[in-house]
Amino acid sequence: MKDDGTEFMKSFTDAFKDKLGPRAADVIGEDWDTIRELKQREKEAEIQLQQSETLASQREEEKKEIEVLRGKIEKNDVRIDQIQDQYGSNLESQTELRRLQQMKKNYETDLEERQKKLDSLTKSKTNR
Repeated sequence: MKDDGTEFMKSFTDAFKDKLGPRAADVIGEDWDTIRELKQREKEAEIQLQQSETLASQREEEKKEIEVLRGKIEKNDVRIDQIQDQYGSNLESQTELRRLQQMKKNYETDLEERQKKLDSLTKSKTNR
């Protein structure tokens, strides 16, 4: 038996068609069509809601990752400043500074990529 109730409607109208008359059978059929259409719309709305929730979740995750990267960049900047203040221009500190500056550059690149991904998710949400 189908979930949409067509089997029940058919057996009902068949059993009572003499008593109902042709107009009542038509009205019942139209009502079942309307119900079926509303159920389909509800199903589509549920799917769209689920997709929106998934997208919102992805956006929140990207925002968290962006904040983590910003924190790493800030910590790295502080460390660079500390090394420059503490050691000045000796060779070891220059090597460490270059390493930290490269790490900062990598973090900034990751940050830009995450920001683009977040922007893309935001655009896809508004395009729905």
